[in-house]
Amino acid sequence: MARPIRMDIAGGWYHLANRGAGRQRVFRNDEHRQTFLDLLSELVDDYGLEIHVYCLMTNRYDLVVHNHGGQLAAAMKHLNGVYTQRYNRMTGRDGPLFRGRYKSILFDGGPCLLAVSRHIQRRPLVTGTVSRLDRYRWSSYPSYVTRRKNPTWLSRYAIEEAMPGGSRAYRQYVEREGEPNQMVRDFYRSRRPGVILGGPEFRESLAEGLDGHPVRPAPVAPRTIIKAISRHYDVSPRSIFTATRGRLNEPRLAAVWLCRRRAEMSLAELADFFGMAGFGSASGVLHRIRNAMPVRFWNAVAEIERGLP
Repeated sequence: MARPIRMDIAGGWYHLANRGAGRQRVFRNDEHRQTFLDLLSELVDDYGLEIHVYCLMTNRYDLVVHNHGGQLAAAMKHLNGVYTQRYNRMTGRDGPLFRGRYKSILFDGGPCLLAVSRHIQRRPLVTGTVSRLDRYRWSSYPSYVTRRKNPTWLSRYAIEEAMPGGSRAYRQYVEREGEPNQMVRDFYRSRRPGVILGGPEFRESLAEGLDGHPVRPAPVAPRTIIKAISRHYDVSPRSIFTATRGRLNEPRLAAVWLCRRRAEMSLAELADFFGMAGFGSASGVLHRIRNAMPVRFWNAVAEIERGLP
């Protein structure tokens, strides 16, 4: 049987999952789970992924990621490979841990994001692992509906924007019985759900990828990004390169973000280009952008990005 087609689409939304070979446990204790979560931060910093949802069960993991960098395959190879190595060292075992290639479902992030996040985060409740979802430690769900501190690498803006009623509305949506999105419900109930979740227009837009050619935009020159941001915010290019302590320079932050994602600049290159102290400073700036910027900032970034070549 031929392997399912994989599409590494920059800007695509994915449900990613893997389980233990032979349904064996892949997380035997909290140390193993924390080791896995620590690795997720590397996917964000090194491969341009945004992680919006995660759920770790005893013998599997599920993620929702936004693939900004178009390096999904490399990121997942790193995650599964490095975690297997560390798990084997901690348990004194040898050999493969996961059943094979990870499961990858490309979905339409507009109409499907909330429903996919609900499907994944309800897993501990559906399996009887817990009676209250907000008390399950190894899921992103408590970060959305309680005062639990977020992992620095968890991006919440997309789900919060899609559910404007706030944490209370999101809790009601996730915890009530019955999936309201029929397309998502039917997809996950299917015995062979496939690798694409979305309506006819979404599937047609992926025709090039379905022919086996990954859809990934070419890198954009950093100066092109600077010019686009200068026009959008009506500021001078020079001001974008100016950092003032204690003062928010939103055009500069948008430039750092887009240069990382669309110019594919390394942390060291970002630091040199924007006059930062080093790659550690660049990493810190990206963390602050990811976790502290409001929805209006992400709307502006999306508008600027749509205008790039």
